[in-house]
Order: sequence, then C-alpha cells, then structure tokens
Amino acid sequence: MISYQDWLKYAATEQGRVQMICTAIAQHKGTEMYRTAFDAEEYDCQRNVTILKYRKVLYTLTGKAVEDVYTPNHKICSNFFNRFTTQLNQYLLGNGVTFEDESAKERLGEDFDDKLQLSVLVHLHVVKVGNFHNACRALVADASLPEQIGVGGFLCA
Repeated sequence: MISYQDWLKYAATEQGRVQMICTAIAQHKGTEMYRTAFDAEEYDCQRNVTILKYRKVLYTLTGKAVEDVYTPNHKICSNFFNRFTTQLNQYLLGNGVTFEDESAKERLGEDFDDKLQLSVLVHLHVVKVGNFHNACRALVADASLPEQIGVGGFLCA
C-alpha cells in the first residue's frame, strides 16, 4: 500500500508522480474488491462471466485435456440483476414517498420523489460497481440531472 509519505518522497518530479500513480492504480486493480466489482459490472452489462468463461473439457486416454468443440453450449447471458434492481426501485418509489405529516413533503420540494429515485439508481451503480463514471454516464441524458442531485457535472463528463 502506498502511503502519503511515499507520495511526498516521489512527488518532487513529474516522473515520480506518474510512477506513483501508476503503481497505485496497479495495486488497486490487483485487489479482490476490484475483481469483484469488475465482475459485477460485467454482469450488469449482460456479460455473465461464469457462462462466458466456461469451457467443457474432455480427457483423452492418455489424460490430456482437450476442449470439447462439438457439444453445444446453450447457456444464455441475461441482464436480470440490472433489470431486477431497476424494477424494484421503480416499484418501491414509483408512486412517491408518503409521510404522516403532509407538510414534510412540501418542505422537501416538488421534485423530491424524482430526486430520490435518481439518487437510488446512482447509489446502486456506485456501491455495487464502484464505478461513478458509468453511473453518471447513464444519467447524463438530461444535463441538469447531476446538478439536481448534488453531483458536480465535471465528474460526469
């Protein structure tokens, strides 16, 4: 792990800063959390990692492993997780939030329900995938949306 003291030691030159950044990125990509997040992003993009990496292997009489190219592999990737989380979000928040106190909704603003739905979708992408860029890219169809939910537009470019 790279510490702040390591950064101070190598940050004196441009080459040192670039090397430290590349090292930090490489270390991050080597973590189990990153690999899990990467697989989750693949599932979210309808690329089932388990199905795509599966290869049926046959063994010859001598024990040599040979990939079976004749047996069909009828497994189909689906986008179930993304569809399920989006539908669940819309089901739970589609009719808006109700409060016991009627004035609470007025104090939160007219578009509170829309902002809440949007923030839940962003949260799903950021927490599940850890990928803020893709979460924003999905929401930038309306350029005013990131500012409405308090996200700086420069991060979503």
